[in-house]
Amino acid sequence: MKSISNQNHGFSLIELVVAIAIMILLLGGGIAAFAKFNDKQKLLSASRELGQLLRIAQTKARAREIPDDGVCDPVDNPIMAYRVISDGAGAPGTLVRVYPICGLTQSDYGDPDSNSDPILSLDLPTNITLEEAMKVDFQALYGGAQIDGASTFHLSSGSNQVEFSISEGGAIGDVVESIP
Repeated sequence: MKSISNQNHGFSLIELVVAIAIMILLLGGGIAAFAKFNDKQKLLSASRELGQLLRIAQTKARAREIPDDGVCDPVDNPIMAYRVISDGAGAPGTLVRVYPICGLTQSDYGDPDSNSDPILSLDLPTNITLEEAMKVDFQALYGGAQIDGASTFHLSSGSNQVEFSISEGGAIGDVVESIP
């Protein structure tokens, strides 16, 4: 006589639905974590680029490098500083520019002509905001920095925020993460 056994060789519909639901939850959490990580990395990258732009302006000022545009003349109109300015504060996608500042005395030079071309510029990505307006003169003769406004600058993207500072001596601080 043959015995009939009731053996299941597969999964029930409920088991499959539960397994798929768990996989969807894990996948959704992984995608959200990756998006947050990616935003943070873009912010750190933009802050490093801004720091590099500041260091280039600082180096050019310390070396008293005269730009090739013919604006500055070593005798009559010497290089006094390199100015780093931003378009504004709190707006995403800010443009940061570097201009040479020439003159015989500090009172000779004002803001660069709005029609003049910067020697360097950095266009921050549209999702990254520079919270403070930036106007920093890296002095050629004195070696320090003349900062108009705040000396600590914050960059933000979503819930991520980093900051760095510039001292009056011209030292550019490292980028550190800050809690908004």
